[in-house]
Amino acid sequence: MDSAAIKRNTLLFLFVGSVIIAVIYLIGVSNSGSDILEASGTVEVVSVLVGPEAPGRVMEVYVEEGAYVEQGEPLFSLDDEILRVQRVRIINAGNAAITAADLQLLMVQQALDDLYEDWPLAAAQAELELAHAQDALDDVVYVHDVRQEGKRASKDTIDAAEANLILAENEVDRAQGAYDSLSGRSE
Repeated sequence: MDSAAIKRNTLLFLFVGSVIIAVIYLIGVSNSGSDILEASGTVEVVSVLVGPEAPGRVMEVYVEEGAYVEQGEPLFSLDDEILRVQRVRIINAGNAAITAADLQLLMVQQALDDLYEDWPLAAAQAELELAHAQDALDDVVYVHDVRQEGKRASKDTIDAAEANLILAENEVDRAQGAYDSLSGRSE
């Protein structure tokens, strides 16, 4: 039975008792001439079941059955060993959770420190890779542009370039021969 039901039953008992006392008093006042009091009525017994909110073994009972007790007066004591064991388990689980959270925080902090330490190298590496990619793109664009119809060299331009190459090679051979003759070497 919960505490609300206990309170309700107690209040009902007090109300019924007060009504009976009031009736007896009024009868007594109206019959003030005689010392004999006569009354008739019915009194209903109220039983209250008392139990603990938490399970446990009763260690000691402080009152006798049927005794009158005041509100808040302890009636019995329970063995709290089960509660103490549960408390220790909860505290240990809480401490383990705190330790795990501390470890996770330490790992995250280390990862953040590593990130701050390595970012200049990573940035330089990224810039180098970007430069290589830009060079590759430039090469592809150049090859693409050269293959376009209006951007190729004409046959005359190619022939002129080949002729200039032959003349330049002849000039190099003549200059080499002059150098060799001046330096005293001969072929």
